[in-house]
Order: sequence, then structure tokens, then C-alpha cells
Amino acid sequence: MTIEQAKGQDNGIPNFKVFASMCCDSCTSEDYCPSHCNMLSKAEKMPYDKIVQAYAKYDGDLRKVSAYIRRYRDR
Repeated sequence: MTIEQAKGQDNGIPNFKVFASMCCDSCTSEDYCPSHCNMLSKAEKMPYDKIVQAYAKYDGDLRKVSAYIRRYRDR
């Protein structure tokens, strides 16, 4: 997947709100979440371009993208 496809409207994540919604929709937690989980809270603070690059690299696999976000360190 290319960066342009990752940012696209069809199957991509054009903004953080769409990304967060996709993550929440695929979440398997049985709990009600009144706010973002730890992973999304961390993702909100990191550069969005890094999230898009990871999304493109892992072909839209949200499990791998969320693992990348959990490992991410601001250098």
C-alpha cells in the first residue's frame, strides 16, 4: 500500500478521527470506553504521518499498526 492509498478516503485513514474510529470498531474489549485507550492516547500525541506510514507499510493491518504505536518512542 502506498502513502497516498493510506491517506485515501476509500480504504485509508484521511485523519486521526477516522483512524481512532476504525481502531475502536475493531476493538475486542467488552468494556465501555468513555475516552481513548492507552494506545490511542499515545497515537494522538505522535506525528500523524508516522501512523500513516505504518498503516501503509503493514497494508492496513490495525494489529500491526497498534503494536508499532505501542513501541514508538519520540527520538
